Amino acid sequence: MDLNKLIKRKEKALDDDNKQSIAELCNKIGTYYYNLNKLEKALTEFKQEARMYEQLNMRMDYGKANRMITEVYLLQGKFTDAFKHEDIYMKTAKQENDMVELQRAYATLGRIYLLKGQERDNELSEQTTEDCGINFKSAEKAFLKSLIITKEVSKDVSKFKLADMQSRIYLNLGITKEEMKSFDAAIDYYKTALRICKANDLYELEHKSLMNIGLCYITRFNDSSSALQYYNKALEVAKRVDGKNDKICETLLAKSDLLIKNGDFQSAKKVLKKAYKLRTSIETDMEQIQKNFRIVHALCKFEDDLITTDSFDYEKRKKLFEKLGDGSCKLKNFTKAIDFYQKQLEASELNGETGRSLIPIYVSLYQTYIDMGEYENAMKFLRLEYELIKDEPKEACTTLMSIANLLHLAKKEFWDVDAAYRKALSEARKAEDAVVEKSLIKKIIAVCKENKMTSLAEILEQEASDKGINLNDDTEEVDMSEDLLDSCDINVLDFELSTDPESSSDNERNTSVTQKVPVRKKRSIAVKKNAKGETKLHEACINGNYQLAKMLLDQGHPVNVRDNAGWMCIHEASNHGHRDIVELLLDNGAQSAINDKGGVTCEGITPLYDAASNGHLSVVQLLLDRGAKATIKTDANQTVLDALLFWHDSIKGSLTATEKEFYDEIKERLVQQCEKVGIDTNKKHSIASSGYSSIKSQSSQRHNTRYNTNLSDDERENEENDYFDNKKNSSRDNNVVDDDNIKKTARHEYKSVMAKLKNPHKESKFDVDNVQDTRKRSAYLNEAEIAVDDWLDDDLGPMKKKQKKFFNENVLLDEKSPIKTIQTQNFTRKSSMNLIASDSDDGCENLSDLGSNSVDAFDVMMSTNGEGSKKKSRRNSNAKLQRKSSNQSSLLDAGFSKFIDFDESSRKSYPSPVKASSTSLNNFTLNESFNRCNQLEKQTIIKVQIDAEKIIVPINRDAANELKISWLIEESARRYYCLKGIRPELKLKTADGATLIDADPLSLILCLTEENLIFSEILDWKLPTLSNRYLEACSEYKCVVDRDMSELLDLNRTSVNIDLSNQNLRPINARPILKALHHQHCLNHIDISSNFIQDEGLKYLTQALVTMKNLSCLDLSGNGITESGIEYFCNTMDKSVTPTDIKYLKLNFNPIKSTSLKYLSELCRKKFITSMSLMACKLVDFDNNEIETFSSVKELNISYNHFTFNGLKNIFRKLNSTLMESINLDRCSSELNIGDIIVNFITSGCYSTLKEIHLSGLKLKENEILDILRCLQSCGNLRVLDLSYLNDLTVLTMKFVLYNMGNNNLRVNLVGCHNIYKTFDIKYNHDQSMSSYPCHLQLSLPKVTTNVRNEFITKIRDLWMNVTESRGTIHQDKNILHLLGDNRSAYEFL
Repeated sequence: MDLNKLIKRKEKALDDDNKQSIAELCNKIGTYYYNLNKLEKALTEFKQEARMYEQLNMRMDYGKANRMITEVYLLQGKFTDAFKHEDIYMKTAKQENDMVELQRAYATLGRIYLLKGQERDNELSEQTTEDCGINFKSAEKAFLKSLIITKEVSKDVSKFKLADMQSRIYLNLGITKEEMKSFDAAIDYYKTALRICKANDLYELEHKSLMNIGLCYITRFNDSSSALQYYNKALEVAKRVDGKNDKICETLLAKSDLLIKNGDFQSAKKVLKKAYKLRTSIETDMEQIQKNFRIVHALCKFEDDLITTDSFDYEKRKKLFEKLGDGSCKLKNFTKAIDFYQKQLEASELNGETGRSLIPIYVSLYQTYIDMGEYENAMKFLRLEYELIKDEPKEACTTLMSIANLLHLAKKEFWDVDAAYRKALSEARKAEDAVVEKSLIKKIIAVCKENKMTSLAEILEQEASDKGINLNDDTEEVDMSEDLLDSCDINVLDFELSTDPESSSDNERNTSVTQKVPVRKKRSIAVKKNAKGETKLHEACINGNYQLAKMLLDQGHPVNVRDNAGWMCIHEASNHGHRDIVELLLDNGAQSAINDKGGVTCEGITPLYDAASNGHLSVVQLLLDRGAKATIKTDANQTVLDALLFWHDSIKGSLTATEKEFYDEIKERLVQQCEKVGIDTNKKHSIASSGYSSIKSQSSQRHNTRYNTNLSDDERENEENDYFDNKKNSSRDNNVVDDDNIKKTARHEYKSVMAKLKNPHKESKFDVDNVQDTRKRSAYLNEAEIAVDDWLDDDLGPMKKKQKKFFNENVLLDEKSPIKTIQTQNFTRKSSMNLIASDSDDGCENLSDLGSNSVDAFDVMMSTNGEGSKKKSRRNSNAKLQRKSSNQSSLLDAGFSKFIDFDESSRKSYPSPVKASSTSLNNFTLNESFNRCNQLEKQTIIKVQIDAEKIIVPINRDAANELKISWLIEESARRYYCLKGIRPELKLKTADGATLIDADPLSLILCLTEENLIFSEILDWKLPTLSNRYLEACSEYKCVVDRDMSELLDLNRTSVNIDLSNQNLRPINARPILKALHHQHCLNHIDISSNFIQDEGLKYLTQALVTMKNLSCLDLSGNGITESGIEYFCNTMDKSVTPTDIKYLKLNFNPIKSTSLKYLSELCRKKFITSMSLMACKLVDFDNNEIETFSSVKELNISYNHFTFNGLKNIFRKLNSTLMESINLDRCSSELNIGDIIVNFITSGCYSTLKEIHLSGLKLKENEILDILRCLQSCGNLRVLDLSYLNDLTVLTMKFVLYNMGNNNLRVNLVGCHNIYKTFDIKYNHDQSMSSYPCHLQLSLPKVTTNVRNEFITKIRDLWMNVTESRGTIHQDKNILHLLGDNRSAYEFL
């Protein structure tokens, strides 16, 4: 009723003082306002209603009015007031003993607790997680009480009303359980509510149930595929609800949000277009639909532009990616936005842009990361921006403020946030921007107060006051932080939907808006449909009847009509691979439906997806040429590329070379389309991995494409129950199913199948179509789905087979007896008939015809891919698969080949095993035509030992005299290449070492040895270039080719050194690179440091190392290698027969630990490693008895480890001091009193060989240092002495070195020895007869005032001139002083 009329009637009632009428009208007006969400006005009316009923002493009506007041307070979030009025309502219901209202009271109480618990998402809420849990439990308790009461009142209310009450309670219980994280229980409650609604035609509540289940799947299980299925079901139910436009739009909006989240903008556009046409009356929904529709429409246009843009037009691609990213941000799909912005950055870099031109992209990236809550990633791009603009104070201030805001948002330490803000403040002052300075001061003060740094806040306030800055004045307040969406500019212009080229394909059935379908300007034709909703044109497309299809279209048959499941004719033609019919449909109006995704049960499958999933490559090519989009995804989030790759995997490589080339061409087109719009094509594509569930669940859970209208209500209910059970089980891996429903459906199907098999021409009352499985299956069976037992035999009983004769006695099996077969598809190799087990009675007629495209009987008998009957069930071709008996033999078992070449020349060289004779087919036997045993007796094998592999080469004994040893060499090398990917040049030898000449007959080997084992000597390897071998390895391991790495390897193809350091190598991407290094005998030095190949990558590297004869230097530093990797490396190198002698081995910065030393010592002993670097390898201590001596090591670096006293002592015991030339002990131990260990090692035999010794950072006392130096005096070849950072070293040690280390080639490092300055005035008595001195000495300058430093430099200069007799020089480099023994510069020594 009109609101104005209600108000006038209320005014009249007030004048008449008719309280009951006033109350009734207040209720109606309040309800009107309530539905419009005008809560304050509604609350006024309901309160007035309550007062009227209270005055009239109508207790129950008074209670009902309080319930409506409670509902208003609930929506306002005023829970205290809601509880107050709910208590009045419940007490009234109890006093009046009204069980129906008491049930509603408990239900309302449950809703209050539920909404209060959900308030935790509100930032103003003070509830803890524990409080929310208590509220949810209280809500559950109230709902359960309400549910119990419904059973008590079941006799007092109608069935419809009872169902309404129960379904609402179950819905609320589902929501409550979902909030309590009990998702299984929530699904069960939703399902119960759904069952009640379906049984009682409660369409509105059924719609809510389906929507809640869909929402649960997407938000809780992240199962988009299942959620879309439920949304599609809700869409069907919404059409039966009062005010269906609003419900349909609500469902379409939810579905579009899900598609947008998946990044499927093309599908979202179609969904939003339908919602836009319906024009919902809910303003907020209409605004959201209109906004999203315009943005998605623009995004689709940008995607289309990307596909048509040249791959090298980086400027245009950059702009398009930016627009796509901005649009995704507006749609809140930040993950997709990040992908687009990354693509934009990549395009910009390829376009040669650097520096400041990249700042807008950095801004987009870090602001999007902030919205995603990924603050670390955001900080990375903020810092990149700051590095580019740090020299400009104003811009630097803006970026620094963003950094500070981000640190504050990420809840970092106060001092980090404060430092960032103060740095921004400093830049603002440099820029002399008073407004920004004031804003920053206020923010710093706020942060200080937030972290209870009151004193710092007061200091800042005082500083601001002294400068005259009024912090209380907000008129000049400025916010330097940037809003992410402010810069998002997408110009989406208005457009007319009537001009949209896709409008004509939008003819979904049962929509609320009636659309006129354009009529073809030809004579009309009556369109008749069968029980499946298929027209004659559908049937023609399924059966491949081109002439019938053309005749129907010429007569005016509509081309874009759907069957009951929603499939169009173009879907059927594409699915069955009829290219000529697809082209005919496109030419006659199906172009507008080329990207159609079918009805709501079709899972979003397009004609292009249909063709690709069945391997109809020519149809895929045609559709792509005509404008089909490969970027559209199905409801399971799969692309056309996923379908094509899965089909290719399923046929297991049975394509000919021509077919493979065509397949690669189609695949490349699909990949290019996907990559252009930012779809990742490098991941593993399969139906099992690209969707949200496994292939088994998809093949068993997807809807059937037919919806039979003949099902009874009970059967339909059971069918739908099975559907929802299966959806639940597939998404949660739950094996609990509804046995009753399954048994009932299975029973009907079983009876139908039995009836059909016994009486194939009689229509059964248990027709299988009536209980057809509601799930669509893939066109290809998994191995597990192929039954091998004959469980139906007993049920079928004895059946007399019809005797069919395909040949008469006059038909001979020779090459001159052609048998015509129907032309097959070019790329599927499927025969159009199965001659062995045909369901057709027309076999003889088809075989009797002769023509040019004829083959012999052998080809007919070898045909195993027959399609049987012409009439096929839609997407259920597996049902025609013939069951294979376990004892059945075939020609393939007898040794025949499935495919043969019918070229005349090949017939002469390789005659058919079926000889021409006058014997009829009935007398034909395998034993007479093909003796398998005789062939086996003629076969023999020769084993060729190549490297560590034994290669088996099969030969025919009869051909052994004709073949030469050269043939065996080539064949062995070829087989080894197939196995290892590298071809050797061989010379064959017998077991006793005799060489076989190439011209010798092969039969010679059969006479020499009974085992036929021949050995080989590898003369050389036929190696492709490194880059080519890398590409081959990538193909072998199915890795993505790194173009930069390929170029790097190409540059090093002739070099003896290869540098792979800092290439971010991981085991997976290092494997093809390391495979390419096999047998690279020219390599002398490999540097693979600063990567992360780990133990797995070291295993791959070791396999390559054992094939390199000349490798001498290997650097594995910084690769995350552990002791297990070292064990494998050492054991493999030790057992290698190839003389690989690595002389220089670097393992720095790998956590190999002390347990690895026993493997390394054994390797050193056997491979004579002379230089080993073990810096920072977490070496501590080890068992002295388990380790061999490092007898061959001349250079050892064990710096930056954690040796104990005993550990260091033991390591010196294992070294050969008479060979040691260099030893680095920098910070290798934190132990005291280790000077004696070093002295004992030097005095044990290092005098003549030691050239370098590094003692930096050790805890050596002054006397220990002097003892070591006295020992080193005898080392005449000493060149480097590192005493840096020894805290106890004084000027006495320095003067001892100057006056007593008489070596003109010695370089001494005293950097960091600060006690030299403090003790410089100590006198030292030296031997005046010393005439030699170090050539270079460096030491640190003290951190003192300039005058004191200059004074110290003067003293050092005087001392040095005294030592060198005025021949030396001094050079200062910042804080380092270089004392040079001659006039050379310090850089020559460094």
